[in-house]
Amino acid sequence: MQLNYSEHLGNLIEQVPVGIPIFTDKVAKTMAQELDVPVIEVKDIVNLNLKRLADKRMIERVQKGVYYKPKMTVFGKTPPPIELVVHELCTREDDQRIGYVGAESYLHQLGLCTLMPKQKVIVTNKHRTKIAAMTQTVLKKPATTITTENYRYLQMIDVITMLGTSYVDALNPKAIIVDAIQSYHMDKITLLKMAKKHYPQKALLQVLDIVLEDTHELAH
Repeated sequence: MQLNYSEHLGNLIEQVPVGIPIFTDKVAKTMAQELDVPVIEVKDIVNLNLKRLADKRMIERVQKGVYYKPKMTVFGKTPPPIELVVHELCTREDDQRIGYVGAESYLHQLGLCTLMPKQKVIVTNKHRTKIAAMTQTVLKKPATTITTENYRYLQMIDVITMLGTSYVDALNPKAIIVDAIQSYHMDKITLLKMAKKHYPQKALLQVLDIVLEDTHELAH
């Protein structure tokens, strides 16, 4: 039976693209689901076989529980950027959202600011996770537990609350935010409710200002 598990694991690893982080916990859960067995039954097998693959230099170890398939270049094997590893580890779990790019970086992504932040901020349920000191990523505690359903709302509220305190060089930042809210099909009432429930009153007033701006534009 263990041979079958090992072969199945080998097939799973083959499907992982080069340079993408391989997390032992995620591999074990995927394997357990596909074979319809308890995770505990395959966890040790996954750990053992990934270690063997690493010993054979077929995959490389980044840190405990994290591996990757290296990309070969003229300079040798190239690992995935440590920021990519941190991002995958801290924003997704079992295909569910547990984190998102912080407003400091999202301001740039939305086009509100042309300057790139020196550090990437990830707001995550795993904000206590210890990450390598070499990474330029900072983990931040969310206003409430992040889920697949609420992460865009929390992210947008974070952006709105930073408009008055962060450098913004867009000509019409409110219009950009309104467009983003509409493009993601976000419900404005839900946005207001979440701001009221999880953020200070000042944040609620800032979100209300954006919502009223949107309503005003629609009226014309």
